[in-house]
Amino acid sequence: MKRQRIAELILGLMGGTMIVSAAYVIASGGIKVPSTGGFFRTPERPASDATDTWNGEAMTESLTTPETMAAKPSHEQVLASSVQPAIAQKRSRIIPAGYRNDADPDEEMEPMPEPAPANDRTSNPPRVDRTYQGTPHNPRTEIEKRRAAKARVAEREDGHMQPRRAADDEMMTIRSSSSTPEAHMRSSGSSQDERPRTTLAHSAPKPTHVESPAPKASPASRMPSKSAGVKETYGTTKQFFPPGNSAAAAVILERVTPSEVRLGNGMTYELKVTNTTGCGLIDVMLYEHPPEGMEVRSTEPKVDKVEYGFSWAIGTLAARETKTLVVTGTAKQVGDLRGCATVTFNTSICSATRVVEPSLQLVKTAPDMVMLCDTIPVKLRVSNTGSGAAKNVRITDTLPDGWMTIDGQRSLTYAVGDLAAGESREYAATLKSSSIGDFTNQATATEDGGLNAEASTKTVVVKPELEITKTGPGTRYIGRPAKYEITVANRGNATAADTVLTDEVPGGTQFVESTDGGMLKGGRVVWRLGDLNPGESKSVTVTLKPTEKGTYTNTVEAKSYCAEAVASATTKAEGVPAMLLEVVDLEDPIEVDAETTYEIYATNQGTAEGTNVVINVTLPPELEFISASGPVNHTVGGQEIRFAPLPRLAEKGQAVYRIKVRGLDSGDVRFRCNMTSDQLQTPVEESESTHIYK
Repeated sequence: MKRQRIAELILGLMGGTMIVSAAYVIASGGIKVPSTGGFFRTPERPASDATDTWNGEAMTESLTTPETMAAKPSHEQVLASSVQPAIAQKRSRIIPAGYRNDADPDEEMEPMPEPAPANDRTSNPPRVDRTYQGTPHNPRTEIEKRRAAKARVAEREDGHMQPRRAADDEMMTIRSSSSTPEAHMRSSGSSQDERPRTTLAHSAPKPTHVESPAPKASPASRMPSKSAGVKETYGTTKQFFPPGNSAAAAVILERVTPSEVRLGNGMTYELKVTNTTGCGLIDVMLYEHPPEGMEVRSTEPKVDKVEYGFSWAIGTLAARETKTLVVTGTAKQVGDLRGCATVTFNTSICSATRVVEPSLQLVKTAPDMVMLCDTIPVKLRVSNTGSGAAKNVRITDTLPDGWMTIDGQRSLTYAVGDLAAGESREYAATLKSSSIGDFTNQATATEDGGLNAEASTKTVVVKPELEITKTGPGTRYIGRPAKYEITVANRGNATAADTVLTDEVPGGTQFVESTDGGMLKGGRVVWRLGDLNPGESKSVTVTLKPTEKGTYTNTVEAKSYCAEAVASATTKAEGVPAMLLEVVDLEDPIEVDAETTYEIYATNQGTAEGTNVVINVTLPPELEFISASGPVNHTVGGQEIRFAPLPRLAEKGQAVYRIKVRGLDSGDVRFRCNMTSDQLQTPVEESESTHIYK
């Protein structure tokens, strides 16, 4: 009841404002927020680890447990020592962000965060540590800071303000009961049916161990698991490097440390180094000055000891990568164990030069075998199979002997130009060979960088080689048959396909017959022999008859694919003089002393002229020579009459001789004559009988 009256008295003095809460906050070195509200009201916050900053220094929120409540001073002590200073300092204190001053609406406040969802509220919320970026720590200045902090602590103790931590790390602690309001009341002696009321407590000189449910550890955390029944909280302090704008920071250094440990107990804390950039950092070094009063037993990973603590040579820290150092030790003294860490690193500027290696590949294609009469198609394909461009590529192909392009060039040259990686270009040419044989054709591709590639082809040029012969008589008389034999053979190294023989029938001759299916077509005799393999031959015959005198050349031609041959035979067609000698008497019989005339006909019925035709006549005794006439002169010697030689008597020509006589005596007499010529080896004789009567 006495406590209740004191509280009511204070409430009346402040116009209903719960200055008791403020007094309690000031006396205990923190802000006590009762569940019923008060001078400072804070929104409910989610039960998770977080950090706040106040005046640029770290601020820690913690839960107040029944154990801590029992150690706090009574309301009377708080009222006597802290209420009036709290009222005087109300406006001079810097109110943490997120809290609202109900007593002075004009005071500028940070916007209060939105309350957490209802389902996040619990009767026993965990202690929340919220520490934002503070001043970066330098291990070499830590001792000076601590001395300054102790001096400020002494000043506050003289002013009846007991801080919980050194002034350089001043924090305002928000404590809320880890139990329900009823449990809080029971711990202060109130009955269960009494309404929850605000209690004032003075903070003890030593830090009070606060137990609260620990937050969920992240999967990457290597902090030791808590023993059953022991509540332990951790706070996180962040430092950005370079300091200033956190959005522009390259490295975040975090210390995750327990809020309280008992003397002699083990303690573990983490140091996290995070690369926030998109590039790797090099020469990353973490320097740690462990808290004085903590005996370090181990680190994970192992680190190097230095004069003031230890260093961890992280080396390269990849983009967005976080490295964690876990320090395990034992608390060896009572008080605030403060450790400091810093990180150094170097950035590097990198540039990339692409190293490429172009590579030329030349592929040449040509047929393995061609006929001599065929053209030779050649293709050249140049490719860049490397990783960079090939500059000013050229292809040169010097053709082997006997080869040339269809326009007579002895080499091929192509200016390809630049070839990108993976690019190919193809060229084609048509060649021909003038001889048979095996040929190797090599082409070369070059470029300005000294690369070259070669490709070659081997081609066999073959040819069927036809050989033809024709034999026949050298001389034939007109009208007499002349038989010719024709033989064709393949002397080459390829098949003579579709071999055909054609024999011309010369003018002045006449086709008689042929063998092996030879057909007369348009003055030609044609044989279709088909294919002739190398070394194979065939023979045929044809018979002709000269119809005119002269010399005839009979030509035959053999043709196949890519081969041909010609042969001929010459025959002289001669005529033969066929001399006919005839003699007739114009009057028969005749009387004695009567006259009659004999006519002699020398006719050349042959196909050649007769030369030096001579007619000789012998008269019987019963006849007397009177006169003679003819194409030539004559001489008479007794009963013999001789005509001079007739130089030429053409074929089908006729010479007429006449001799006139008189009958001297009766009887059956014979008039006889003969004919000789150069062509007649035996004289031709003829006679005519005449009857003479008296």
